[in-house]
Amino acid sequence: MGLALVTMLAMSLMTPVEWAQARHANAASEGVEERMARVEKGIEPVSLDKDETPVPLDLAALMKLYNDPGLSVAVIDACKIAWAKAYGTTELGGTTPATTKTLFQAGSISKPV
Repeated sequence: MGLALVTMLAMSLMTPVEWAQARHANAASEGVEERMARVEKGIEPVSLDKDETPVPLDLAALMKLYNDPGLSVAVIDACKIAWAKAYGTTELGGTTPATTKTLFQAGSISKPV
């Protein structure tokens, strides 16, 4: 049995609290830089047309594809902000960099928070 399969089996036998604690311990062992890289580069390939092969993207390419000049990401772990980082500019074609203090229209995405 592979290690991944054993890990998945063990996690399936855990209570939700045990699973959350194990996940938090794993996240704590992973550095902030590694977690940021997963957000920046871990985007699923996007299909631009139903007949085309999905295109692999990173966060910068995804922003360019959707003409999104800037965004801010905050990762919440164990009810605390684990890290926050801003990308891009405050307006399309602008030069003012977005920061973690830049106000964005959050809309429906903020409901879970």
